[in-house]
Amino acid sequence: MEKKKIVYTFCLFFITLLVFSQQPNRKELLQKQSAQLKQEISDLNKALAASKNESKTSILYIANLTKKLEARTALILTGKKETRILEDEIYLNQLEINKLRRDLSELRENYAEVLIRSYKNKSIQNKILFILSSKNISQAFRRIKYLQKYSEYQDEKVAEINEKQAAILKTIDSREKAKKEKLMVLSQQQVQVNQLDIEKKEKEVVVAQYIKQQGDMIAKIKEKQLQRQALERQVQAIIAEEIRLTKAKEAEAKRRAEEAERLRKKTIEEEKAKKAREDQLAAERLAAEKAKAAEIAAKNALAAKKAAEKEENDKIAAKKAEESRKLAERAVAEKRAAEKILAKKTSEADVAEAKAVEKRKSIGATSSPISPSETLSKSFEANKNSLPWPVNGTVVSHFGKTPHPVVPNITVEHQGVEIAASSGSLAKAVFNGSVSKIMIIPGGGKAVLISHGNYFTLYANLSTVIVSEGDKIKTGQALGKIYTDDSNNTLLGFQVWKGTVPQNPSNWISGM
Repeated sequence: MEKKKIVYTFCLFFITLLVFSQQPNRKELLQKQSAQLKQEISDLNKALAASKNESKTSILYIANLTKKLEARTALILTGKKETRILEDEIYLNQLEINKLRRDLSELRENYAEVLIRSYKNKSIQNKILFILSSKNISQAFRRIKYLQKYSEYQDEKVAEINEKQAAILKTIDSREKAKKEKLMVLSQQQVQVNQLDIEKKEKEVVVAQYIKQQGDMIAKIKEKQLQRQALERQVQAIIAEEIRLTKAKEAEAKRRAEEAERLRKKTIEEEKAKKAREDQLAAERLAAEKAKAAEIAAKNALAAKKAAEKEENDKIAAKKAEESRKLAERAVAEKRAAEKILAKKTSEADVAEAKAVEKRKSIGATSSPISPSETLSKSFEANKNSLPWPVNGTVVSHFGKTPHPVVPNITVEHQGVEIAASSGSLAKAVFNGSVSKIMIIPGGGKAVLISHGNYFTLYANLSTVIVSEGDKIKTGQALGKIYTDDSNNTLLGFQVWKGTVPQNPSNWISGM
């Protein structure tokens, strides 16, 4: 039973030591998080101060106030975690102090016994007699070594006691430091809690003022929702028509390219046939000339033979006849050689054309070329998650169904995002493209739709537009000024479309 108790105590101590060994890293991480949250709160305070001069009831002001409340709540939670870690550190230090004190007490008891024994045998005579009473030299040498070791043992015990005392003082100092840190964290935490209560009340007042100014909130939200839905239907129709026209243009371009390729091949075949006919005619003329020459030679030979017979010169006639025969055979051989050369040239031309066709296939020359629309689409897609913001500001309404930025119990739906910006801000293109359409939305300002191949971006709620339909647009180019309402809300509606399907802009814009 006692053995099991010892094993259980050891395991518990080991687990505790393993857990607490990670405390310093956790404390440093929490302190770093606290510093980051404090910096975020400081930045938000500056943004609130800037927007406060314009209007305390703007969505941007309320959004920044909400973000500050969230950051301060996170800071309080971080402070609580840090407090728990400091309490664990204090507890661990106290355990260490208790253990060191027990060890010190045991060392002091042992050292007291050593001192008593040393006192009883302190005289030099006793030590000398102890050595001289040895039975032999070997035993005397061992006793001398024993006395040396005993003296060193006494010194070690004194050093151990001093080390334990120093360790206790150091651990007590760590414990007191942790206690002071805990008090400081608790004090700061209380300040943050008080500030949080003040800011919550401020937000309640600001939201109440906003709702009062806006009148019937639900009706206005529904009206805005209807405007957005009408705009989205218009955008879908424009994109569908744009895609239809693009596909028609690409199909026509493909048809023309195929027709041009067919005519090119036909021209090549006609040229080959023409060349073959010309070569054949030339060969036939050559063969006819050779045959005529052979016929003349034969006639000459016959005439010569007759003359020889008349002149009774058989030897000379026979010789001329042989020469004529050889000349005729040579003419036939030359005709055959000409036909072979013609056949070879025709075969080589066919092989060369076959190789040319194969080469065009290997480099894709026979297929339809990639359209500019496809090239731009691939380029846009390659920049996913790294596109620039269309305006510097804060996202107050996210993609899909989300709570209203001011009245959380009301749900709104967006096919894009709404970005709150400073008054007078300009909307800028997030990528190269061309202006497909400039739309006027009843009660909702103007909107610019930019084509990036099969992708489109929409910039809505503009008061003025400084581009025209068909314009080529560069990344970062200003498109128009964002509308600012009577409550000083400057909201840009931004959407990304792939064909007629809306995309979440947060997946495309860097850091959104």
